[in-house]
Amino acid sequence: MPNRFEKDLVAAKATYALQKDGSLKVTNDGLKADGEKTSIEGAATVLDPKQPGRLKVRFDPFPASLFAGDYWVLALTDDYRKALVGSPNQNFLWVAFEECQRH
Repeated sequence: MPNRFEKDLVAAKATYALQKDGSLKVTNDGLKADGEKTSIEGAATVLDPKQPGRLKVRFDPFPASLFAGDYWVLALTDDYRKALVGSPNQNFLWVAFEECQRH
């Protein structure tokens, strides 16, 4: 679904890394049609351990840090390699998948 923070991007990639405190480091990289690259970092936390698929995500720097977003895992394949992620207000929807590294 189109959203304002991916406006003008022709490609987008989100990378998640588990941190020692249990939160996730989130890096969103984008590519514009003119070749310009964009990037923003943030953190995702699980607010309720009974609902581990419901994350609160906050990006830096200001003003993005003023707003935290709800990212919910709505569907997941049995092998955990693909997920449908969205927001409870139905404003956002992404298909996420594990990228395989080829050596």
